[in-house]
Order: sequence, then structure tokens, then C-alpha cells
Amino acid sequence: MTHITKDMLRSYIEGETEYAEHIDQHLLECDECVALYMSVLDDIEMNSTLSSDFTDKTIQQIEKTTVTPKRNKKNHLLVHYLVAAGLTMLLTVSGVFQGVTNMSDMKLDNDGSFTDELMTKTLDLLDNIKGESHNE
Repeated sequence: MTHITKDMLRSYIEGETEYAEHIDQHLLECDECVALYMSVLDDIEMNSTLSSDFTDKTIQQIEKTTVTPKRNKKNHLLVHYLVAAGLTMLLTVSGVFQGVTNMSDMKLDNDGSFTDELMTKTLDLLDNIKGESHNE
């Protein structure tokens, strides 16, 4: 097996080689070349210095990035309230609540409580709805 040289690894790291795929494959198979690759990386990192205008370029790039403002929680909450109020009005006008709110035919016995009667009426309404959905 032919090992990769330091010069080949330097050009690979700098992106100046046409054998990148071959080097990738070889590094996956050869532990010795991976160790050499790591040492070349360390050498390049130790010898490299930041350019004098690095800070200025970095700040310019940061300033160019646009930050999307977060949605206002009050507006978000207001939208939820408006949707809930609209649905309530729609359901009220369409008569969905008619069976629940019609208290005139509710008979309150001395034995039962108002809550028990309301629960009974609600369960009857749900049974009717369930029965209608089974018939369809």
C-alpha cells in the first residue's frame, strides 16, 4: 500500500489537489496516514496567524446578517383570543349550544343537583351526536 506524503496532505487540506477522493478513501483505510494527517493539521494550525483585518471582516459579516425579530407575544395571544371568540360566536349562532343552554325543560328534583342534571343533558346531547354520526 502506498502512503500519502506530507506535501499531498498539505495540498489536500488547502483544497488544492485533484486527488481528494483518493486521499479521502485512503484516510478511511490507513491509520498511519490519519496520524500523519493529524500532525500536518497541527503544523498548519500552529504556523498560521490571523490576518490583520480578520476582526474587521468578521464584524462586517456579523453586521450583514439579518436577525428576524421575534413575534410579539401580545399579538400572538390576541390572535388566539380573537379566534376563540369568533368560534364561540359561530357555534352560538349556529345553535350548537342550544341543547346545552336550554334550561327550560330541565327538571330539577330535590334528590339531584344542578350539576348532575347538566351532565345528564350533556351526555344525552353527545349520544345524539354520536348516533347521528353512526347513521351516516
